[in-house]
Amino acid sequence: MSGLIRRFSFIVCIGMVVAFAAPSLHCYAQCQQPKLTRRQAQLRAFLGEFDRADVGRKEMARYSATFVHLKGDRSWQVIVHLSTPGYCGSGGCTTLILDATGDTFRLISKIPVTRLPILVMPSTSNGWKDIQVVVGGGGIPRQKSTLSFDGKSYPENPTVPPARLMDTDVTSGKVILPADAKQIPIFECDK
Repeated sequence: MSGLIRRFSFIVCIGMVVAFAAPSLHCYAQCQQPKLTRRQAQLRAFLGEFDRADVGRKEMARYSATFVHLKGDRSWQVIVHLSTPGYCGSGGCTTLILDATGDTFRLISKIPVTRLPILVMPSTSNGWKDIQVVVGGGGIPRQKSTLSFDGKSYPENPTVPPARLMDTDVTSGKVILPADAKQIPIFECDK
């Protein structure tokens, strides 16, 4: 009987250690900071200031991004997929299209209810490449949505025209943010 009590005590002790240590291990894992280039650090600083009220809990604020050429002039743009509670819901998360200007960024489009992957299409509209996002959830069936630049921005809603919805099996673009894109913390960890 005493052997059974010792085993039970040991299990309870291990359980308490896990219960108290797990949150700090989880926080530690969340705070692993990737090495960023100067441009990536500038993007993270921009995102940290962007619409701060919607970010939600700082320690959960994450994004995936890629620098691409969407305009025909070979300048850099950035496609950012925010995976942060304040920017996500049952229909997906918000995607930003930014124009890299000098040491900062200019918002071109803020597109809610998107999912990864994101593709750049071979077609262009008004001098900018079309992009394709996945939509689905929150009552919307899973589909791909192609978004065309209208001269000022991309459509703000990928589920209604002028966005073009299509079957999820149709793909002709280049994946620039895959479904398993690396998520980067928006804010540096408190040390």
